[in-house]
Amino acid sequence: MKIKLLSTIIAGVILAGCGSDNNNSVTTPEVKTYTLQAFDGAIKGIEGTFSCANGESGKIAKTDGYGNSIVSNNTLATEPETCTVKFNPTPGATDMSNSKDMSNVSYSIPKGLMVAGQAAAATPISSLIAKYMEDNQITECDESTASEVFTLLDIDTSSFDINEFLLTPKSALDKLATANPAVHKDLLAKTFVLSDVLTSQDGKESSIEDMATVTKRTSEALLDAHPDFPKSANNGMPINESFVDDFNESFEVIADPKQDLPASLKDKVVNPSTGTEIDPETGKPTGGTGGGTGGGDGSSGGGTGN
Repeated sequence: MKIKLLSTIIAGVILAGCGSDNNNSVTTPEVKTYTLQAFDGAIKGIEGTFSCANGESGKIAKTDGYGNSIVSNNTLATEPETCTVKFNPTPGATDMSNSKDMSNVSYSIPKGLMVAGQAAAATPISSLIAKYMEDNQITECDESTASEVFTLLDIDTSSFDINEFLLTPKSALDKLATANPAVHKDLLAKTFVLSDVLTSQDGKESSIEDMATVTKRTSEALLDAHPDFPKSANNGMPINESFVDDFNESFEVIADPKQDLPASLKDKVVNPSTGTEIDPETGKPTGGTGGGTGGGDGSSGGGTGN
């Protein structure tokens, strides 16, 4: 009897330990997310990396049709101002606003630019800001640093908010298109050209002043030839020409305002290649004349598309 009673007690203890009232369950800590975008129009299929001041780092998965990639990391989500971002050359990367091949592109977001609770975008201008900071040994971006780069590019910032453009380009450009169409086109053209300038000068010791001059001279010629930029005056389609080879071959000439632009560059500017805007959901051409700032916004894909 004693043996049976002991067995019954032990069984009861085991069953009690496995009951629904057990408070020893382990919960997995929630990992927060942060949305990053690659933008010059929205760039689909580009991947990258991030690194933070506390030593944390990680990969950024390929962006979707809105140029967005959602990263799971608590430091990046809660303290993004301590982190830097870099999108790297990725085979197949494409500008969704004009179907331009962007497989050789590299864009950066410098430390201090991102804000918790708000998506951020890596653009040609944020990348130039990162270079400006590196050249001038500035460790953290602030509004005065960003303003200096816009000034170097001769971009009139009186009609739009710099911080809004750097974080949510689509929102800023939509407002600017109505508020000041001329500045809107100028900003689009300089962003478009600067992307190729950055690509052509990657790894070289070109000064930021020369890069700004090449950007300004080429974009001015582009706007003169195509007043409705980003649409081509020749066929009304979105311009997707690449000037990388021209900048590689003749950067010093183009950077010198006293010299004429090379004939080959002038020809590309007047007769640029064109493409089509691509639907971010289907991945197919929209069928229209494209142009503008593309598709996607804060409610599309969790970020700021273009």
